[in-house]
Amino acid sequence: MKKDINRIAIEMTVRRLLRDIQRSPKRGSRNLIDLMLSFSSSGFQGRLFTLIRDMLRNEDSAYYQLAKNVLASTDLETLTQFGMCVGYNSCTKGSRLIRSLEAEHHFNIPWALTLHMEHPLDRQREAAYASAVAQGMELGIYTYFIHMSGDCSPLLELFRKYTDCAFVLFLDGSVPQDAFLRQMKELHNVMLCVPAGEDTVQVCRILCKERLLYSVYVPYRAQDKERILDGSWLAPLMEGRPFFTVLLADDGCPQEIQQEIYRYVLAARQSQQYSTILADYRQDILAIDTVVSDQGCSAGFCCDGALASQKGKLEDPRFNLFKNSLRDILLAARL
Repeated sequence: MKKDINRIAIEMTVRRLLRDIQRSPKRGSRNLIDLMLSFSSSGFQGRLFTLIRDMLRNEDSAYYQLAKNVLASTDLETLTQFGMCVGYNSCTKGSRLIRSLEAEHHFNIPWALTLHMEHPLDRQREAAYASAVAQGMELGIYTYFIHMSGDCSPLLELFRKYTDCAFVLFLDGSVPQDAFLRQMKELHNVMLCVPAGEDTVQVCRILCKERLLYSVYVPYRAQDKERILDGSWLAPLMEGRPFFTVLLADDGCPQEIQQEIYRYVLAARQSQQYSTILADYRQDILAIDTVVSDQGCSAGFCCDGALASQKGKLEDPRFNLFKNSLRDILLAARL
């Protein structure tokens, strides 16, 4: 198998710089961003890392505390490998391939894919999801957001098989089992995402003790708008020291409310007052894709295999993951 010399060189340097950040968060963080800028070959990367560099000029930025928290509580190999899967495989190599295929074949390819799954998974559906990831990589998709309730252990084989991909696994409200966590420690390309609730901080502390990479997500509906905008919901979650805190709109939430909350998210990120990276699941996925491909799109598959995009759910069998290839679905859907 042909080795990617650029990736090897970047990975070696990233490891060294992560150790530097442990000793000196401010200097080390700036050096890491400077490295990413030196390897940036696309407008997307350049804009992203320039923005981060400018933000880190703020000596009082809470993101320095975030860096200390994450490095103190997360396995260094996981930070390195997950970071390379997102930063290099997805945002560099993958984005380049996406733009090339879109220009050649004139259809939109999402930079990331969302998969909703039901437990238990039968063999046929396990194979379908594995095939979707393999096909996604051929299209330049290296980041996958997976939502599954109940026992997530059937997914471990998928994570092991596709180590070049970054997986963000959204857990339900139950406390993860010890056996699952032991196996998760052997994987370095997965970030767990815990729902906000009564047990959030407890679960975060368990994940922290196991040195796993984790974040928190906060589902919201239209009637939660004022509670979200006043910001009071964030303080209790900070006790869990999440890397990201992700707002996730309900399917029925009106677009105007989602946009209003997204403006709040952008302002909160810019203010750098929270030692977590605040994100909006739907809006940020679409915003990143807009920069990667100019014409933004989002795509995911429901538990029944139906395609769901920024335009809504498509029930037509032509767009079903269990009946057609990912490439054919994206070609037909014209997102």
